[in-house]
Amino acid sequence: IMPMFFLSGAMYPVKLLPEALRFAAKLNPLTYGVDALKHVISPLAHGPMSPDFSIVTDLAVIIALSVIFVFAGAKAFERRG
Repeated sequence: IMPMFFLSGAMYPVKLLPEALRFAAKLNPLTYGVDALKHVISPLAHGPMSPDFSIVTDLAVIIALSVIFVFAGAKAFERRG
């Protein structure tokens, strides 16, 4: 959990990470949740702590992953039942 948190952009801006870590951060689902919170908390922020992605991208990734994980969980539960 801690590596996911550190790569989420909560502690350090994703846009300032080295290229390899930036790629890893884009694969991290927590990144998009943290970025969406940045949009809500300070929508007009500029500088290093400004949001890294658009709110549309954040919401699309969050919704897509939610749907995928719900169906995967339902499938896994179905097999055990």
